[in-house]
Amino acid sequence: MDENRYRPEALATLYDLEPDLREVIVEGRVDSYFYQWFLDCAGLDNQVQVFAVKDRVLIEDSTVIEHGHFTGARGCVVTVAEIVNNVAPSQKTAVFIADADYGPIGEDPYPDFSNLLYTDYGSLEVYAFNARTMEKILRVILRVPRSISTEKIMSGIIEALKGVFIARLAVRSAPGGASLIKKYADCCTMSDGALKLDYESLLKRSFSSVEKVDREGWDDSRLKKNYLDLIGREVSDVRVMMSGHDLSSLLIRYLKIAAPQVFKEDRKGFENSDTMERSLVGALEHSDVSYEPLFVELLSRFS
Repeated sequence: MDENRYRPEALATLYDLEPDLREVIVEGRVDSYFYQWFLDCAGLDNQVQVFAVKDRVLIEDSTVIEHGHFTGARGCVVTVAEIVNNVAPSQKTAVFIADADYGPIGEDPYPDFSNLLYTDYGSLEVYAFNARTMEKILRVILRVPRSISTEKIMSGIIEALKGVFIARLAVRSAPGGASLIKKYADCCTMSDGALKLDYESLLKRSFSSVEKVDREGWDDSRLKKNYLDLIGREVSDVRVMMSGHDLSSLLIRYLKIAAPQVFKEDRKGFENSDTMERSLVGALEHSDVSYEPLFVELLSRFS
């Protein structure tokens, strides 16, 4: 596929030479298919092409780091948007979309380029955290018993979602730049109908991967303080403090405790968080997102 992939500077030149091109570049392939479907539903089929960044751009991690971003799909999208903006600031051919991640709370680069848009919440999948979409997932896809209400499930995972989101940031921002342990959902237990995150255990187990010599004096108590400072920040919508990866993992965790029969027979595959994540996106309807600021702005760019 290299014949369709360009260096960021070459991509900017292409946009200048072919101003009638209409493209959207996003983080991943699932994202690209969703945004393409949304634009098609809006009557823009065959007018706008949507690409995952790795399917359209050749860019090394070193370039992403040089521009002050974390490596990964988000860093690639933001870096390419920056380079294209610098080389061809007046181009209106392409729009780049990145997950907000920790930008809204001031903990991730969140540059304001005219060609760059961000999700309204932590990531694309979090748009599914609304009553209509969750009801569809729970009743149609997972066939969860009606005795467990959608409202109860959503309220039962919301605090744990926020806690895991902040724990990841707390560990990442400490010396050593550690990641959360892979099975972080196991740090959640059920109490009074809600998942309770043992954040101290999660922080300690995750930080243990950093050698003491690399901790620069940090210990578990300082990491805990960092977590508590971060989680106390005020936000206008709690979905700003959510990740789609966590939504799928903690929804699975909740249901395995509250309704383990859900993951039997033909539904067993939904125990896989990637499968659940795709189901979250797939259950979204055009009407679920068309009023959200990102999607309103996206349509205005191509109208």
